[in-house]
Amino acid sequence: GAGFIKQVIKSDVYFTGTANAPATQDFPNPYYIQNVPASPYIAPIGAGGGYNWNTFGGDGPYVFWEPVVTPGTHPETGGVIDITTDPTGVTLAQIRAAYGDDSITRDLTLYTDNHGEAMVAANGDFNTNLTACATNSLGGGKHCKVGDAVGTSTIHVIADYPDIRGKHPIVHSNDVTINWKWGGFKQLTIEDDPAGNNQFKFIVFRALDRDGFCNPIANAVSLHPVLSSVDALFTVGTAITDPIENVDFMIDAGEGIIIARSDAGSLTGGNNQFANGVLTFSTALRTVGIEFAPLNGAADECQAWIKVSNSLLGILNVLVIAHDDEGDIGFDAIVDFSSTKNYTLTFKWSLITWLGKDGISPTDALKGTGSNDKGNDIFDQVTAVYGWQADAQDWLGFFPDGVAVPGANDLVALKEGQAYWVAIKAPGPVTWTVQTDVDQ
Repeated sequence: GAGFIKQVIKSDVYFTGTANAPATQDFPNPYYIQNVPASPYIAPIGAGGGYNWNTFGGDGPYVFWEPVVTPGTHPETGGVIDITTDPTGVTLAQIRAAYGDDSITRDLTLYTDNHGEAMVAANGDFNTNLTACATNSLGGGKHCKVGDAVGTSTIHVIADYPDIRGKHPIVHSNDVTINWKWGGFKQLTIEDDPAGNNQFKFIVFRALDRDGFCNPIANAVSLHPVLSSVDALFTVGTAITDPIENVDFMIDAGEGIIIARSDAGSLTGGNNQFANGVLTFSTALRTVGIEFAPLNGAADECQAWIKVSNSLLGILNVLVIAHDDEGDIGFDAIVDFSSTKNYTLTFKWSLITWLGKDGISPTDALKGTGSNDKGNDIFDQVTAVYGWQADAQDWLGFFPDGVAVPGANDLVALKEGQAYWVAIKAPGPVTWTVQTDVDQ
């Protein structure tokens, strides 16, 4: 299944006082270090087996519970038994390098202490199964949310004698199953200019946990160190599926230009339409440049942003694609430099693209209530609203005169960016003002 295991040192588990503070730290669980073999007069290797450690032969005292053989190899055969679906065969080595811990493996051999106890730590962030995560409609990658099931590990222990292995039958423990849940997120927000200029907006990509592979240069680190220290060595599209976290921004509709990017890179396209490969940064370590407070009061967050300008204070549309190990994740954001949008509805039908609150009820949208409280009330002047539902391949309708009729209205929410036919009473026209700054 998913995951890997790594060593846990006994003194990091059993202590009192403050860690790494000699004046207060105490170790009440003897013993923490052992000579293996216990005496220089005991041969480390003998007929029928031998120890996997030789204190008096150069290995020094054995520290519980560090590995006694090379991680990933079996002490009897020396054969590599790491299991990986990574076609390059280098992922576990990259994880070891990222952690700076050579004990990371799928098979670990160690000695129990004098209490007969040993420990390892398990981490599920390897060989994951992302089938429970939604497939992003714009990028095609897996867009996992907090709590999504992403893998299962089954772990067991085989216990044997430390020296003459095979003297008695080995003991196989019960199996322990761990169900791993996703703990990260990817999100896009639109932020006002910190300097207060309403001509500028910031489009901010945010990520956390495994999603937060912050770029390891320019005062930035990974928030979750599995694999990410090697991200900078590879680019998107190479055979090694370990791209550095980077984000592409594009203005694809409306008026406006990109005037800055968070990593101070170049802008391309007519009127600075593109900012490609913008590198993420850690808000906790960034010392120069603009950053935004992490979501939900978190201590750190990976961010990448662009600054856009619209001198006419209109609306523009930005397409954002984030690249990482789960594939490309896309966002389509409407950026409103004002707070309202006026539609001119003519008799009988008008086709509009909804730019207000995503998921608002047709009643609130037409009455200027709820998330459309900056809008006006045209409820009594509208006879019908129709929207096409692609999944069902059917038209959904809303009829103001049929609100009280059960089953008459199956259009229950307006989706941001979706087109709708709106019918009004004669003679028209009607100006419909809707609130457009509801997501900012």
